[in-house]
Amino acid sequence: MKYLIGYIPSEVDAARDILPYVMASEEIDGVEVNFSASEATEWLDYNISLAEQLTSMGKVYQVHLPVITQESLFVLGQLKDLVPAAGGRINAVVHHALGQSVDEDLVLTVDMLDQIYDYLHKNDLNVDVHLENLNVIGSLDIFPEESHEKWRPIVGRERININRIDEILGKYPSLKLCLDVGHVIADKLDFRLTTLQKERVGNIHIHDADERSDHRRNGSCTDIRLTDAFVKSVFNLENYRGYGVIEVAKVHLGSSTAESINILEKEIRLIKGKHYSDIVFTDGVKMERDKALEICAICGASAGEYHQSYCEQEICPLCGKYLKDCNHMEGYHVEISK
Repeated sequence: MKYLIGYIPSEVDAARDILPYVMASEEIDGVEVNFSASEATEWLDYNISLAEQLTSMGKVYQVHLPVITQESLFVLGQLKDLVPAAGGRINAVVHHALGQSVDEDLVLTVDMLDQIYDYLHKNDLNVDVHLENLNVIGSLDIFPEESHEKWRPIVGRERININRIDEILGKYPSLKLCLDVGHVIADKLDFRLTTLQKERVGNIHIHDADERSDHRRNGSCTDIRLTDAFVKSVFNLENYRGYGVIEVAKVHLGSSTAESINILEKEIRLIKGKHYSDIVFTDGVKMERDKALEICAICGASAGEYHQSYCEQEICPLCGKYLKDCNHMEGYHVEISK
């Protein structure tokens, strides 16, 4: 899997220039820019330059579009300059449209995708559209504050997740799937993808999640559930060679660009399942990690190998219990090094 960082330029780069660090990173393969209306206007020149420089270095530039309506078609228009800057073709992730019920979501999303494909065809734009699966609406936080009263009645209802997304994928042969594994986990859905979904996955969004929240740690990505091995084995995507996007929240970044990139690179190494022999507890004690006695059903480690980082099947060296059953898991971190 190639790893991209997903972020909002006006939020992240307003105070720090992230590009030189992405260019120099051996772990980060590119970026997914949240291409909202403001990013498509005030930050368009920045994005064109970013796409050109990343492409020249053999790295990836892709965008996450807002929900497209007739009023926001102008955002697609800005791709006319971005597509050539990114080498002639670009990936674009988009959320489904939102109505008052999931059935209305399906209808509105077909209308939206019709608009998108019609525009791309008329303007001869090579854009690979990826539709992202979404979890149950947990709160009003996903909506602008001024529209809270409008959307308050639908908090708690389902959206188009992997259990309904085939109804859309089946209508558009060229439409791909952006699999957000956190949204699947948060909705407590079966991890088995349909044949159609496995054929169409072109992007995977990665962030910590559990059954209480799809972004449990504000953008951190060190949960065992979202390691490379977990995603590939549990979702039956062992041969997946597409992109994994680490979604970066503002609170997730350090005080400097160098510190922020260091955080991201460490987490990518954790997600890739790199094996590190030592763990460090909060009191500074360093101890050797547990090795699997046989193939681990959780992280896939072979017999005699270290479990992947944060595997809950790993035995805690302090108390001898599984990490999932003891109270020490939150009190240690893996010793990271190149």
